[in-house]
Amino acid sequence: MLPSPLKHARVVPFDTDNEGNLYLLDFGDNFFSGPGAGGIFRLSPVLPGDFNSDGQVDVADYTLWRDSLGATCTQGDYLTWRNHNGETTGTSAELPTPEPGALVLLLAGATSAALRKPQGCQPDEQQGRGRLRRRVQGP
Repeated sequence: MLPSPLKHARVVPFDTDNEGNLYLLDFGDNFFSGPGAGGIFRLSPVLPGDFNSDGQVDVADYTLWRDSLGATCTQGDYLTWRNHNGETTGTSAELPTPEPGALVLLLAGATSAALRKPQGCQPDEQQGRGRLRRRVQGP
């Protein structure tokens, strides 16, 4: 198999955000650059056969497998790649989120503007065409 993921033997404080980032703080054993330092890691689903961890099982993973065969990869890794070729993680952070609400509002506004009849003005027949006067409503 390819090199194992990062491991840490001690429990450290952490938090995540909506983007899938993992924030680790280290206040003691210099796991990072020094005491009080921290790190940001991207959490992503493990995809079998994704040897380069780009979220896709594709030809790039096959090339990495082929170049590492015998050193860190086995024939079993090829079978894993073959069975999952073409798959992606499909993480929500990478996909655009459609907002149909904006389109609905735009259509509703355009429709109401097109159907609206002016009620405050009417053509002034005495002054000629093209002039408007305010309609006065009587008691």
